[in-house]
Amino acid sequence: MGGSDYNELHGLFNLAEEKIKTVEHLDFNGILIPAINELRYAGQHCLTSLTSGDKEKATWNIHEAKDHCKRAIYDAMEMGVVFLLEKIKFFQIDYKWVIVTDVLPDYISNLKKIEEIQNFISTTNRLKITDDDYKEIQNYFDQTKRISKEFELSRNELNKKIRKYKLSVIISLVMIAISIAGFIIKC
Repeated sequence: MGGSDYNELHGLFNLAEEKIKTVEHLDFNGILIPAINELRYAGQHCLTSLTSGDKEKATWNIHEAKDHCKRAIYDAMEMGVVFLLEKIKFFQIDYKWVIVTDVLPDYISNLKKIEEIQNFISTTNRLKITDDDYKEIQNYFDQTKRISKEFELSRNELNKKIRKYKLSVIISLVMIAISIAGFIIKC
């Protein structure tokens, strides 16, 4: 076990801390306790590795510390993805009666991507996070964040469409009422 193991651990720890902060800076109102706990466990294993007189035990503990950092990254990113998916779900509820594809031309492909992301989260073995899993969730977080932002930015234009539709309905009703009143007056 050499300095490169500790350098790798240091990089993973910093990355986990960065990801936790990234999710905290969303409009997220929660505390990322699972991710923070994983960093605590990583710190404990790191200290045990440093103070162990047994090289094999030290190597095992540094490996465990790295795994806890990866899990912290995964947990933070997963919480961020779940939070953003909720925002997307509220968007879908808010605009379920509106044709959004003229404002969001990639809407359908974004929904397919969201489905893929949801499938990844639901099928990932939370007890055994692999190197691929913790890297993949970071990619999915970035994609979900992009989609969520795109949807949120489209709200103004979609709200204009709703107001325009409501105005046309009101004008139509007024015109119908005037026509009926004109017909009644003629009779």
